[in-house]
Amino acid sequence: MTMKKKNENGTPDLGGFNRELSDVVDAFFQSSPIKHFLKQFEELFLQNAEFPYMEIHTRELEEEVLVEASIPAASMEDLDIDITGRTLTIELDHKVFSGADSGRQSIQSTTYSRFSRSVLLPADVNDQMMLTALHDGKLIIRIPKK
Repeated sequence: MTMKKKNENGTPDLGGFNRELSDVVDAFFQSSPIKHFLKQFEELFLQNAEFPYMEIHTRELEEEVLVEASIPAASMEDLDIDITGRTLTIELDHKVFSGADSGRQSIQSTTYSRFSRSVLLPADVNDQMMLTALHDGKLIIRIPKK
């Protein structure tokens, strides 16, 4: 059995190979194309990190079910509302447009994401008579009971 020399941290000593590999990996991630890609990935992640939560409250009233949802900056055209049985699903197509103009070069991008949330309604409803309104980020849905 051959005993290999070990580093201070207990890992095998590979005769400078670890340092060379570390230098190569550092150079790779510091290269211009990779830095640009990582920056765009981070911006995309941070841009969408704010988006994915939709708070929904339901209340059963005497003759209807009232649903209130907090929707991030959106319009009714961005929403798809569906009722199947007692399950209400709200889908939101989220679009973010960004652009930069540096004189000789213009960069524009659009990020699309789709988000949905489903809740169980407290009573059977007549989805054909559903009324919806969106104002200042608050979606109100009124659905008569069956």
